[in-house]
Amino acid sequence: MTTNHHTPYQDTVTTYKAVDMNAPLGELDEVLGGVSGELESTKHTTHPYDIGACYSGTTASGEFLIRYPLPRVVTFGADMAGSYAKADIAATSSTVFKMQKDGAQFGTITFGVASQTGVFSGETDFAAGEVFVITCPETPDATLAEIGLSIAGTR
Repeated sequence: MTTNHHTPYQDTVTTYKAVDMNAPLGELDEVLGGVSGELESTKHTTHPYDIGACYSGTTASGEFLIRYPLPRVVTFGADMAGSYAKADIAATSSTVFKMQKDGAQFGTITFGVASQTGVFSGETDFAAGEVFVITCPETPDATLAEIGLSIAGTR
């Protein structure tokens, strides 16, 4: 294939031929190989997947703090590592919120006496479409209020 089917280009000074505009195949192979290697190296790594929620005021008995159907596979690690629960107004008694996957409890968030920070326990994997729920205690704390959550997972 010695025929050059590319149209040459000429400005007022220089004539450019297709051969001048094409990178040698060896150079292209090197660049594409590098990009391919970069893509392959990130193929099996995990990526953060965070869920945020807030609740204004004090909670009511057994209501949902969050109900979230997950759109993709997500893993929440040991004791929900990297997750945070904070309240503006501390609990006066120990208050435990249940975390559930499709109705089955897998963990808790506990606000201790006089604490504005919740402590997570539990871990699980979710498939796409499974529902992540956090429910308020059946006997809510009368003062614990203005709760914010950052739930950290990976996909």
